[in-house]
Amino acid sequence: MAEAVKEKPSSFAEVVENCCAQLRRRQIQGSLPCAKRTAEIMRALLTMQRHPDAASLIDDVRAVGYKLQAAKPVELAVGNIVRRVLHLIREEAQTEKSDSEADSNDAVPQGKADGKQDVMKSQGVEHLHANEVILTLGMSDTTYAFLREAARKREFQVVVAEGAPRYDGHLQARKLADAGIQVTAIPDSAVFAMMARANKVLVGAHAVLANGGAIAPAGIHMVALAAHKHSTPLVVLVGLHKLSPQFPHDPDLLYNDFRGPAEVADSDMQARGLPQHS
Repeated sequence: MAEAVKEKPSSFAEVVENCCAQLRRRQIQGSLPCAKRTAEIMRALLTMQRHPDAASLIDDVRAVGYKLQAAKPVELAVGNIVRRVLHLIREEAQTEKSDSEADSNDAVPQGKADGKQDVMKSQGVEHLHANEVILTLGMSDTTYAFLREAARKREFQVVVAEGAPRYDGHLQARKLADAGIQVTAIPDSAVFAMMARANKVLVGAHAVLANGGAIAPAGIHMVALAAHKHSTPLVVLVGLHKLSPQFPHDPDLLYNDFRGPAEVADSDMQARGLPQHS
């Protein structure tokens, strides 16, 4: 029986179109995977196409960046990586003016595009102290990595709010418990009552905007209001790829991503909600 063999894209345009299709179909989800994939596309642009000068390279990076961002407007990490690459190209172009021996294409290091890895998890020991009570909401890979690394040298307790309607706080609590951290899972309605016992609030976010505001999952605003009322420090954990130069009033900024109801309601619940015809 013959098996279907996937053909590798032969041109850079096909690589970009395949990436855009994956973004539109949600085959690439999450800020970090989108940022990594964008960096790979930028690297492919440097290796698969030749550019006579930095100006032509900048034009091509901008054109590809617009396509990728249009395929997934809600994912700001895509545009952030493109801006970072443009900044690196301009820096190298300025360097070339003083060093004529440098090659414009080789001067843009590929490693810098991969340097967007989140390294904040190693700073957990500096920000958390022994016997503290940390409150968080929902599931965040960044928050989980931060707490897991800090737990290697610090002993503390974590209170996890379940994060309705997805209830991914249960997954966060399970993963923290498997890492040997003392965890208490609570409903979202108990956040205000538990805030009086918390020493610090740690939450993840989808992006941080230019005015310091954060785009975060539903429920974080409630947690922030409770922390403000109890004067509890609130720390938002994000990687560099989530820092955006856009403002909340930017007309191109999208806050909501329309998704299917299957993530919060099973098929039986959806069927019961449909009108019954006799």
